[in-house]
Amino acid sequence: MSRKTIPTLEEFRVFVNNSKLVDVVGQLLQTPEVALHPTNNPRFVIPDTCEWAETQTVHWHQDAATNDSPDGDFTNMLTAWVPLVDVSLVKGNGVMQLVKGAPDSVWKHHYTTLNGHITVDEADLSAYLEKKLGEITTVDVPAGSVLLFNNRVVHRSLPSTYQREARVSLDLRFQDAQQTMGRPGQGMVQLRSADPNFQISWVPKKVEPVPRDEFGRYHPRWGQKPDSLFREQLATRAKTLGLWEL
Repeated sequence: MSRKTIPTLEEFRVFVNNSKLVDVVGQLLQTPEVALHPTNNPRFVIPDTCEWAETQTVHWHQDAATNDSPDGDFTNMLTAWVPLVDVSLVKGNGVMQLVKGAPDSVWKHHYTTLNGHITVDEADLSAYLEKKLGEITTVDVPAGSVLLFNNRVVHRSLPSTYQREARVSLDLRFQDAQQTMGRPGQGMVQLRSADPNFQISWVPKKVEPVPRDEFGRYHPRWGQKPDSLFREQLATRAKTLGLWEL
């Protein structure tokens, strides 16, 4: 994998504003007011033989649960997952799995003990899979293709056993610009509007206030990530990169 595989900021802006992509998103969201949600990330899944590969494992979860506030649980939102390398079950490089259908609500999530990512409660997942008759779909996605699903679909990525490269992908979120984001303190970038005079500004707008208690403290939705776990992650990454010990 070359450095060119990873897009620059300008290339990223060109891609997320691609008319074919945004037009399809607008049709699926059923609105001319399309915005880029602030949760947009490059994703890396490294081979499972690497020392800190386990910290990159993404377990079963719903994207709505990654919001800091439940206000965005029923926002009309789509995830666009775009691999920059071919991803397949045969290749074994971190293929995506999804549970067919989307639950009517956002389940309770909690931090995993291995890497601090959130995951659904096993009891909720087992009950749902039993009702859905175990309908788990494994999706092969060629490089440059786009996998679209809504923010309540339960999904995960499998570990990578492919030793020749990391799985690199873009995790994009789009939403109806007229609805709440569920990301206090962050802002959205609107890409489309019914207003004929609309122009894109890459400066995020519509920042929602961060909810705090009477003492000014902010409490994350699923509780604080354990400090010891966070420090362990930092120490592992620093050691792997040869930087320092914590």
